[in-house]
Amino acid sequence: LFCVMASYRNGYPRLPKVGNKHAGHCVRRAAAIVANSPLEDGDVYAAMNELRDRKRTRGVTQAETEASFIRLVAVATEHANVQYGGGAPAWGVALTAQTTALASQTAALGAQIANLRHRNRNSHAAAHGAGTTFSPLQKEVEGIMPAATLAPLTPGGVMVPAAPAVVPAVGTVYTHFPACVNAVNVQTHTEILEMIQWYNDNMGILAGATIEARQLAVLSWVQGDWLTKGE
Repeated sequence: LFCVMASYRNGYPRLPKVGNKHAGHCVRRAAAIVANSPLEDGDVYAAMNELRDRKRTRGVTQAETEASFIRLVAVATEHANVQYGGGAPAWGVALTAQTTALASQTAALGAQIANLRHRNRNSHAAAHGAGTTFSPLQKEVEGIMPAATLAPLTPGGVMVPAAPAVVPAVGTVYTHFPACVNAVNVQTHTEILEMIQWYNDNMGILAGATIEARQLAVLSWVQGDWLTKGE
């Protein structure tokens, strides 16, 4: 498929082994590529296999998966520039879009799995006392809630919060996450709206809900809806 007489302009070191030893046994590693060595089809396939293994293997971090994706794009781009005279071909654009989407899904899944543990801890914390510390939940949904979506949830006399300067990444933790039940019980409309906006999750809160109803909804969300529904 590619012109093997051409050479790599850049070198691409072998990626470090993944940190999780058990996962490392399931992940193939692409060999290092030396600058000025001939382009080989197998280098692209090896990078693709490494990325595929990292995405599918439990215990591989998001950062480790992203590093493999970036390496694949870099190697494939050199091949594309030779084969098509510069710029990525349609298959390369499609591959990049698909891989980006999968990386996003992987990050969201990782946050959801982590939050299962956090919500279980938070349920136990609430049962042990209103002052027992919560485990902050990770962000699961990309982006922030748009003002137009947030506006119907904003009570009269309360301003729609300004959007954060930097859109938080999936898997990160809200800086002002309530520390315990007592902290939720004194949250204001604005503080709850800021959480909704940041997590891009309405937490089951309906338009027109009182502050008490909103605080109860936050507690339900922090501990896990399925837990409170069973009570």
